[in-house]
Amino acid sequence: MTSKRAVIAILACMMILGCSSPKESRTTETVLTTTLKEQLNNTEKYCSSDSDCACGVHRTTGECFYGNKDYVDAMKQCPDFCTGIAAQFAIICVNNLCTQVKSQVGQGTPATVPAEPAAVTVTIKDFAFQPNEIRIKTGTIVTWINEDSAPHKVASDPHPAHTDLPGLVSGNLAQGQSYSFTFSTPGTFGYHCHLHPSMTGRVIVEV
Repeated sequence: MTSKRAVIAILACMMILGCSSPKESRTTETVLTTTLKEQLNNTEKYCSSDSDCACGVHRTTGECFYGNKDYVDAMKQCPDFCTGIAAQFAIICVNNLCTQVKSQVGQGTPATVPAEPAAVTVTIKDFAFQPNEIRIKTGTIVTWINEDSAPHKVASDPHPAHTDLPGLVSGNLAQGQSYSFTFSTPGTFGYHCHLHPSMTGRVIVEV
């Protein structure tokens, strides 16, 4: 804040006292004055991130203004000026200048971010599925991890046809290997280890 005010003070002084030599033409003075005004304006709107920007009333002029938050009295709002009647505008930092742009959300519709799919892990240990029954939502990814020294093979019921859920069949899983399957259909699905059919489990899939 101090450095910004110092820059403004220097620029204002140069604008008032003049910095051109008597030999310079009136055209040069006009161009220089315009450049200083632009620099002063850019200083008040300088930003390094969106959080540096604000909109409200200018602390000095009392006019509706958007720019660096140090120059904005955000307690005094200018809603139509700042965000528009339909909240279609936003103030963001663009090329180090606080800039008013059309909101990407638009017309009050909330922006949505696709949720990451849920994930559940089943451990194969001591010749058993742990837990041997899970209850999940559709779209959930279930991963089986073999922690036994013996190989195992996850497969849907019934043994050995695996026809209840044909896609649910892993290869032989050595110790440390895993297999994942996405349950996209609601229902109750039994499964077992194809190599050790007495090892059984069940997945209950809800909408």
